[in-house]
Amino acid sequence: KSSSSINNVTIIGQNASNTIVNKAIFNVATSLTIYNVTFIDSSIENTGTLNAFDCVFKDSSSSLYGGVIHSQGDVNLDNCSFIDNSALCGGAIYIKSANLNINNCIFLNNNAEMFGGAVIALRSNLNLNEVTARNNKAENDGGFIYSYYGEFSIANSDLSYNSADNGGALFINGASNDIIKNNTFMGNVALT
Repeated sequence: KSSSSINNVTIIGQNASNTIVNKAIFNVATSLTIYNVTFIDSSIENTGTLNAFDCVFKDSSSSLYGGVIHSQGDVNLDNCSFIDNSALCGGAIYIKSANLNINNCIFLNNNAEMFGGAVIALRSNLNLNEVTARNNKAENDGGFIYSYYGEFSIANSDLSYNSADNGGALFINGASNDIIKNNTFMGNVALT
């Protein structure tokens, strides 16, 4: 994988089907905004602000945290898909001490060996709207999301067929403000 350091960069692809980035590592120091790109086996280390619109992130993995995105800065995602990603914790996304805003995104077949099949959030504020999460899996807690402290809001979303030992779809611990409204939960499995 090649690595690039990012400072105030915008990447605009033709469309996600035709603009493909394979085996890349992006290190975001200040800001990165991405439109219409598919990322395969690629990762983003973020300490600034990451914005992604109409992107696909697939087939990425990490031996530690966040198969695609490892962030200690704010992340804003709109109309993105995360497919077949994996990590020790946070199969697709790991975020710590920051804000994660997800709108109209799909999380499909992501896997974590421990916590957060698709997303792990530590001391972070999560705001999710119109999210589809299916077939995500964590061996321990949070088949779709593991959230530890911070504010948590999810609305108008479909969380189906996710699994974990605890919290088949969601595992929320110590949240200061929980808002869970107008969601569909179907076929999620908590094994213990």
